Amino acid sequence: MPTLNQLIRHGREEKRRTDRPRASDQCPQKQGVCPRVSTRTPKNPNSAPRNIAKVRLSNRHDIFAQIPGEGNNLQEHSMVLIRGGRVKDLPGVKSHCIRRVKDLLGSKNRRIKIWCGKTQIEMNGRCLWNLLVFLDQSRRFISGLPKKVQEPRMIGNRNVGT
Repeated sequence: MPTLNQLIRHGREEKRRTDRPRASDQCPQKQGVCPRVSTRTPKNPNSAPRNIAKVRLSNRHDIFAQIPGEGNNLQEHSMVLIRGGRVKDLPGVKSHCIRRVKDLLGSKNRRIKIWCGKTQIEMNGRCLWNLLVFLDQSRRFISGLPKKVQEPRMIGNRNVGT
């Protein structure tokens, strides 16, 4: 620890903070090609195998990225878009692949859980969308709203058919 005289003569030097070099070059997303797709077992206490892809980014960095969701269609030479976000139980995996972009399709039978009161309903995403459309149509029918509301047309500077 410096003495008071040493501090007066020399002062304190501020530490220079350096950012770690990121594979994505500070970009929110980056595009890459998959040379290899595999599974890896996580750290304890978890045990389910995780799908990962080795991705060669457009800036020639090689990284590992997790493929989220159940099932995937990635093969060798598939194009993917990656985003940041580490996987806590996979050492060295610091990014995720983005689904429904480039060659990585969305999950076909993605399961969704909804709480209705005290009961829990589990359904796939398409059924949920159909249910929401049905509820919206029934709400319109009950409240007596017309199904199609006409937009006012513009002729010159005035509205016609409001």
